[in-house]
Amino acid sequence: MAPQRLARYLLPVGAFLALLYLCSLRLHVPLLACVQGGAPCPWWWWGEDVPPRQPGTQPPPEPPEPTAALCKGQRFQMGRLLRAFQATLGPHGEILLDPYLAGWAELGRFMESLGPAFGLVLHETRAKLAVLQELRDGPSAPHYTTAQAMAAHELARGLVVLTPPAPPGNPPSGCRTLLRLHRALLWLQLFVGGLGEGGDPARVCARAYHRALAPHHPWWVRQAAAVAFLALPPRRELLAALCLGDPGARGATQAQAELRRAAATIARVYNRTQDLFTTHGMLGLP
Repeated sequence: MAPQRLARYLLPVGAFLALLYLCSLRLHVPLLACVQGGAPCPWWWWGEDVPPRQPGTQPPPEPPEPTAALCKGQRFQMGRLLRAFQATLGPHGEILLDPYLAGWAELGRFMESLGPAFGLVLHETRAKLAVLQELRDGPSAPHYTTAQAMAAHELARGLVVLTPPAPPGNPPSGCRTLLRLHRALLWLQLFVGGLGEGGDPARVCARAYHRALAPHHPWWVRQAAAVAFLALPPRRELLAALCLGDPGARGATQAQAELRRAAATIARVYNRTQDLFTTHGMLGLP
C-alpha cells in the first residue's frame, strides 16, 4: 500500500481511537471531581482562554451570580453568558463583536464542564476566537466593532473569498471565521435548548450536531463525534456540574428554566447573524 494511501486510512482511525480512549475515561473519572472548584480537567484540557497574569497581580473580580452560593468558584456562570449575548444585540440591529466574543468565552467554559466530548471543538473554537480578537485589536479595529461593519469592510476590499481557491497570501477573513463560530453556535443553542426540555444529554447533543455541524464535516469526523458524545455524563450529574441548581425536583425545574432562557437568548443572536450572512450571500463561504 502506498504511503499516501496508508496515511489516509491511519489518520481517521487514529482520531477515532483517541476519542474512544477519551470516552473510556468517563468510566474512571467522575465529572464533578474534575470540575470541582472550577479546575479544568487535566486529561483533556487544551489551554487557558485568558492570557497569563504577571507575577504578583490579582485577577479582576467577577460579578456575583445567583448560583454563587451553590457553586462557589465555578468557572462557568449562566448569568455571565446571558448578559454577554443579550448585550451582543444592538438597538439598531447591530451584532456587537466585543460582547459576542465574551459570550463565546463563557460558552467555552460551558464546554469545559461537559467533559472530553467537547475537547476538540473547544480547541478549534478558541483558535477562531483568537482570529477575531486579533482583528479587533489590529490596525483596522474600527471596522470590526460590529459584524455588519466587518462584512462591509471585508467585502469592499475583496477579503472575503466567495468561491475557492483563496488568493495566495490572503489574510484571515473575519467573515469566514465568524461563519464557523455561527455554525457551532447553532449546535450549542440546540443542545442547551434540548437540555432545557428534559432530554438525555448524549441524544440531544447528537441530534444538535447532526443538524448544525455534521453537514460541514467529512464522514470520519461524523463517526468520531458519535463516539465522543458517549462521554457525556448523565443528566443529573451534568446539571449539578454546570451549577444549575439542586439535583432535587425543584432544582431540576429551575435548571430547565435557566437552560431554556439561555437557548432563547443564543437563538436571537444566531438568527440576526444568519440574516446578515444570508443578505450578503455568505452562508456557503469555503
